[in-house]
Amino acid sequence: MDEKPATVIPTLEDIRAAVELELERAASSTLPVSIHLLRTLPADAEQTGLPARKTSGAAGWDLRYVPPSGFKAMDARPEKGVPNAAVSVSPLGVVTLYQGGCVKLPTGIRIAVPEGYEAQIRPRSSLAAKGLIITNSPGTIDSDYRGEVKVLLTMAQSSTITIMPGDSIAQLVFTPVYEPEFQVCSETEFNELTTERGAGGFGSTGA
Repeated sequence: MDEKPATVIPTLEDIRAAVELELERAASSTLPVSIHLLRTLPADAEQTGLPARKTSGAAGWDLRYVPPSGFKAMDARPEKGVPNAAVSVSPLGVVTLYQGGCVKLPTGIRIAVPEGYEAQIRPRSSLAAKGLIITNSPGTIDSDYRGEVKVLLTMAQSSTITIMPGDSIAQLVFTPVYEPEFQVCSETEFNELTTERGAGGFGSTGA
């Protein structure tokens, strides 16, 4: 019978080296991200369409809705073959969402996230308070994705919201990605990795 490979347990030195590496990554104040502007906002608009943050301490960079010319309700639907009466788009690209409406809105940019990182698309609190949420929150932009950044939005409340071209619709947060090294172990070995919580889930720790 073939012997099962022994479980590799990281040493204290391994853990310290990994922590130091992440501290070095975190200490860097900037992250080079290549960006391609597919479209720009009208010339008289104050914003350029580039992601921007409101304050120097903000973690998220605002993403704006920048539609192409002739953008229609059919283009905004996540599934183009599925009609949705809760979504309308005016000839000027103004989007109106009613309760249950779901759209996929373009931002007019492509970005190249450095390897070892991801870009997360997160909700804006001001919009979430009105019932507009990121459908797949947080959305993930992988380092090998080169298409246009688009945002999935759903109107959850029984009210109406209007989105104008140039409006901030989400925020972009860049975070490091850790590559796991999966270590197969036996049931006995796994059960030895005990915690106070154990297998409890879905409200087991309280409301």
